[in-house]
Amino acid sequence: MDFKPNRLYYEAEFPKMDIQVGDIVLAVVNRFIVPTLFCQVKGKNAIMQVSDVAECNETDPAELEWRNKTAQAFVGKKVIARVNRIDPNGVIILERKSIVDETKNHLRKMIGKESIYCTVESIAPFGIFADIGNGIIALIHNTEISKSRYYGLKNFFKVGDMLKVRIKNYGAQRDVFQLSRKDAYEPITEEMFPYGSVVVVIIHKYVDEQKSGVFVEYDPGNSGIVDIPFNGHPEEFYEFRKMAVRIKSVKPSGFKAAFLHFVD
Repeated sequence: MDFKPNRLYYEAEFPKMDIQVGDIVLAVVNRFIVPTLFCQVKGKNAIMQVSDVAECNETDPAELEWRNKTAQAFVGKKVIARVNRIDPNGVIILERKSIVDETKNHLRKMIGKESIYCTVESIAPFGIFADIGNGIIALIHNTEISKSRYYGLKNFFKVGDMLKVRIKNYGAQRDVFQLSRKDAYEPITEEMFPYGSVVVVIIHKYVDEQKSGVFVEYDPGNSGIVDIPFNGHPEEFYEFRKMAVRIKSVKPSGFKAAFLHFVD
């Protein structure tokens, strides 16, 4: 992906043509034939071994298959790599392990701190896998996508979407970063939205079987309850419809608001 957290390695897109050993470059991966990725770096031929893309237990067939699938996923994309050497024929030999290690160290320092943006790579029943920089994949679990939990993620997110997240933790044993989308948004306060403020929210689901009110979301980190008007028609309040509401109260557990009108 093109996004680098906090502009890490942004200098990889430098314009110089005299590529040297040790340079960080942006390579375009054209094809993968086990065990080699064939690339282009500013019009010059380059190669990178699959062992430099992802580490695995070489004696475990399942891990080898996973590594090959990981390498295949790079085809057609730009990846950041370091020039390891240049052979006598001018072919650039690339490596990514040092880049990955440096990126992970950078990301570990950001755990629980400022928000970053990530790109959706795939969607599973239990959450979203996203690229958080330089090809490092992390998980946004279902419970961390929003305070108003989403069901049927593929109906609302697609591969390539850019999401605002915060790095929640890092599991060293499985070498996986875990993300939170809802924690990336600051809680709203009464100072931000005093009584009578008008905001636009998205409907999520009914509060009860009597359909007397609906749970709504202002953003992934802030949700609330809106009463359906006495003369309102419950069938109009379907999930993910937008509406304008007037704030009645704001508490840490959520806000309460009165319905004004739908926003189409």
